[in-house]
Amino acid sequence: MPDSDLDLHQWQTVGSSLGRLGRYSRWWIGDWLLYARGKWGEMYTEAIKITGYDYGSLRNMASIAQKFELSRRRDKLSWEHHAALGGLTRDDQDYWLDRAVALKWSREDLRTELRAAERLGDPRSASTSAESEGDEAATLMCPKCREVIQIPEAVTKAIIRRLPG
Repeated sequence: MPDSDLDLHQWQTVGSSLGRLGRYSRWWIGDWLLYARGKWGEMYTEAIKITGYDYGSLRNMASIAQKFELSRRRDKLSWEHHAALGGLTRDDQDYWLDRAVALKWSREDLRTELRAAERLGDPRSASTSAESEGDEAATLMCPKCREVIQIPEAVTKAIIRRLPG
């Protein structure tokens, strides 16, 4: 968000420049749209003309920028990483962003982990259940395809009984 007060012409000039910057400017365009909303109300019709983006794209940029204020954005992750998490709660967003940074996940890695977590019905369980040492949970995750496999509890116990020590 700009620190100074922009008039309408200045706002239009900034938007035109942002539109030419292409895909690297999604955060800036989202923040730019939020600035306009706060000052003049919805400006999508004008923003479409200025940037060349369609309404849906502009609305998405503003939505993600609003969901991830500047202090919560992870510099090491792309806008797409953040967009993949837009529908989650704030705590879950932070959990997944922190994991993606720590494990250096690509956008696709993050999406794969999210899909696995959805299949398990727990937004935080995809990587934790199979990685926990000593965990007798009846799930395993294939390291290549990341498919989560349900193992019957009896089989899990039989395997554990055969482990040395």
